[in-house]
Amino acid sequence: GVILNGTRGMAGLLSGGGVYVATGASLTIAASRMSDNEGNGISAAGGGVTVVGRALIIDATQAQSTTGEGGLGVSVGQGAHVALTSARLSSNREVGIAVFSATASLQQVLVDDTQPRQSDGAHGTGVFLNLGASAEFDRVRVHGSRGNGVVIGDPASTLSARDVVVDATGPGVLAQSAGGGTSPAVGVSCRGSLRWLAGRVTANAGFGVNVSQSGTARLVGVLIDSQVAAPQSLGGLGFTAAFGGHAAAAGCRLSANRVVATAATEANSRLDLHGSVVDHTLPGLEGAGYAVAATKGGEIRVHDS
Repeated sequence: GVILNGTRGMAGLLSGGGVYVATGASLTIAASRMSDNEGNGISAAGGGVTVVGRALIIDATQAQSTTGEGGLGVSVGQGAHVALTSARLSSNREVGIAVFSATASLQQVLVDDTQPRQSDGAHGTGVFLNLGASAEFDRVRVHGSRGNGVVIGDPASTLSARDVVVDATGPGVLAQSAGGGTSPAVGVSCRGSLRWLAGRVTANAGFGVNVSQSGTARLVGVLIDSQVAAPQSLGGLGFTAAFGGHAAAAGCRLSANRVVATAATEANSRLDLHGSVVDHTLPGLEGAGYAVAATKGGEIRVHDS
């Protein structure tokens, strides 16, 4: 194994980082640790670039000293591919693992305690897929992210997930200072797509799963339970579709969430429930406690639930 620790950039330059792979190169690394490096723990960028990692710890990555930005555990971009097995990405900054116009495969991976960006307190996202990224997750846990747990966004990024747990998310620093805290633990938007078989979304501040802006999500056998309100917020919702999002739950259970367990709001938003259980929805600060709510032109279809 290898230990890469404490790498720093040169004064006035955007440099540093633990591992950087580019220009068609490939790397296989096992039983190693990248800790307290500046910039990114692992960066992979460019077509034909492949990183295969097993039994890794990537932790405590620091922001760039020149900008206060960065500190990502893993950054994958521009057509690269990263595959991680039996890894832990812990206490990194801004994003635990970010995939942009690239692909990633995670198996038996823990992404935990992702901290907000140093410069302005934004993000603190465990997993971020964007710009047509594609990822496959199997037995992954995203725990204790300060902002969002998993974000799948514009345009047409996709995540196929199996046995994934997202828990104890937020609220982020910005959300608390603004009196909000309603960022979703799992957010799908801007034509992003989520397919999720088995797992749990639990004890997150704000929303459990939110699908919006032409995003789509289909959950099968997922437990969504015990979301909580962030300080001074109306959060604690379970599974919601908004602003044109389309979502479906089959064989799921939504239990002990707050305010509204399932909701569809705004025109062209739809949520389908197939053979699912919605129980023990609790009131929030405003006193509601609805199992199902459709507002402002949103549509909910209930089938054998």
